[in-house]
Amino acid sequence: DAGCQEASWREDGAEILYRSTSQEMVAVPIEMGSGDTIKPGVPRKLFDLPGIKDWDVTGDHQRILIARVRHDQFVAAISVAIHWTKEIESR
Repeated sequence: DAGCQEASWREDGAEILYRSTSQEMVAVPIEMGSGDTIKPGVPRKLFDLPGIKDWDVTGDHQRILIARVRHDQFVAAISVAIHWTKEIESR
């Protein structure tokens, strides 16, 4: 899979993490060559990401925070407060 979404470059420049278009978390080691050249290493699948809504990673890539979509739980109702300023003023 050559597609990539939502990439994150490690703070020291030695690795890129990304979510592949086939929903996998992938790590690619990066070497800085002479001058301004970049030498990417072999991509390595870390794990699958089915049902992932969003993700973020610490600068050192040691921890990944993942927001998952749970299809068995949902919000059934939303409460909307109208005229809330009048309620506050009356107190």
